[in-house]
Amino acid sequence: MELKPSQLVSFVLLLEAILVYYFAPTTYNYGYSVFCSILYFINIIAFFILKRKKNYLDFDSVFFVGYFFVTLFYPVFMYENDPTRFFAFQFDFDANVIPQASALSLLGITSYITGSFLYSKPANSQSGYVSKSYVPNQHLSYFASFIFILYVLSGGYTALKGAYSGDGALGSGMANYIFIFVPAFILSAIILEFNNLQHKNPYELKLKNIGKTTLIAAGSIVFIIISTGSRTVPMQIILLVAGLYTLFYRPVSFPKFILLIIVGMAFMFLLVLLRGYQQEGTFSVVDIAMDLIINNRNSYTAIEYVNKSGLTYGLSMSSSFLAPVPFLQNFVISLCGLNPFDMSSSIVITKLTLGEVGELGLGTNIIADIYMSFGSVGVIMLMSGLGFFISMMLAKATKNIYALVCYGVMMSYAVFLVRAEFFFFLRYLIWSLIIVYLSRQYKLKFSIYKNK
Repeated sequence: MELKPSQLVSFVLLLEAILVYYFAPTTYNYGYSVFCSILYFINIIAFFILKRKKNYLDFDSVFFVGYFFVTLFYPVFMYENDPTRFFAFQFDFDANVIPQASALSLLGITSYITGSFLYSKPANSQSGYVSKSYVPNQHLSYFASFIFILYVLSGGYTALKGAYSGDGALGSGMANYIFIFVPAFILSAIILEFNNLQHKNPYELKLKNIGKTTLIAAGSIVFIIISTGSRTVPMQIILLVAGLYTLFYRPVSFPKFILLIIVGMAFMFLLVLLRGYQQEGTFSVVDIAMDLIINNRNSYTAIEYVNKSGLTYGLSMSSSFLAPVPFLQNFVISLCGLNPFDMSSSIVITKLTLGEVGELGLGTNIIADIYMSFGSVGVIMLMSGLGFFISMMLAKATKNIYALVCYGVMMSYAVFLVRAEFFFFLRYLIWSLIIVYLSRQYKLKFSIYKNK
């Protein structure tokens, strides 16, 4: 098989990243982190040039921005002059692993780029949205609203607001369990809404065509959750809507994308201020990206863990991998006699740092999660797989409704996935596919009954 120029370039970049990782210093070296960051931006620029994107508000672009802040920002811009500004860095870590972590981050993003170019869009691919059949989605908005109301009534809203305000209000376990179904239904409803909008008018978005039920349900959930100080689900909904809108109707140029990123980060930080954020000392612009930057430390802890204890071979990734099937994790724990604290890299990192698992968690990041399980080889393989998957789903999203579901769900995770477990998206990806499949079956059966 003959390689395309873009694939050849990506393989050269990957070989370069492998060599940079292999020769990473074993002692702290500031210049090496700077070198890795420069190569990071060179690789991203090469990616954009070779992709010839018309729309920059997509998973790739948003993921690249978050990835830099989560993996490379701290060693380049903070460790030398303000290393303990954020609470996570006030806990000890071995600074000698910073060059290796920076090189590992470069390896991860270059693997993603290589995987993205491995998918070749068929030459005879049709343009325009092919799957134009209407699929009912009002029931999904009703389900999402009903479940969300149950969540609020069971004390979930009060607990979530207390967690961010510092009041420490406790919520029931039932409330948390109820809430995990809300994103699955509202994300599916929004994705089907765009499918139906394409069915009505594939070339122009008309306000009169937008389903009022979905609009009210999604808007209410965003507003109510934001009022607690939480931003995760609202950000997912906003990213999904923005991503599908620009995919189908109005592409965003690179300058506009940069402007939207700045405005978006400023808005998210404003929410942090409104929930009572306080930082010792004077305000710094880096505070805006605090929630991303603090996850840099998790890469260092992951490398320290592997150096001392070895790889977990998937055990520390198993919690998120098993999450799509309710109660499967508990079944596996009982069957295999596993310690649940060993099944999530975020819990392992928290326990290593604090000595116990309590209300405070230090989280993880996508590279730390993979590295703890499968090392640098795993980073290459899984990040390449992610790049391939995103590239394929984006290419097919305008042709196939299930590809649209996959890309839509991934777009909603474009920011959060960088600071989470690699398989964190799997639950809602699978659940949304099932929900959309059942909605299509419902529509088919209803049509058959109606025509009798």
